[in-house]
Amino acid sequence: MDKSKWFDDLIDNIKCPMADKWCAQNQWYGRDGFLTERTLEIHVQLVDVDKVDPKTQKYYDEIDKRIYALYKNRLEKYFSMNN
Repeated sequence: MDKSKWFDDLIDNIKCPMADKWCAQNQWYGRDGFLTERTLEIHVQLVDVDKVDPKTQKYYDEIDKRIYALYKNRLEKYFSMNN
């Protein structure tokens, strides 16, 4: 299964208001394949290695923190006033 499809299914199965809010705030998700794949890698690290519950605010805070730390320049185009 395609990794981004797998993560989409995961988010759909969670049915968590936090997941909906996160997706709404990160409109690049699913549109930017590179960032979506990196988010999946962070998800796997958080859930499988760090044992962070994906239904918690800590999970979404960590995704935001890690993706921004790694790809700040790429993310800026999605949050700039000129996009």
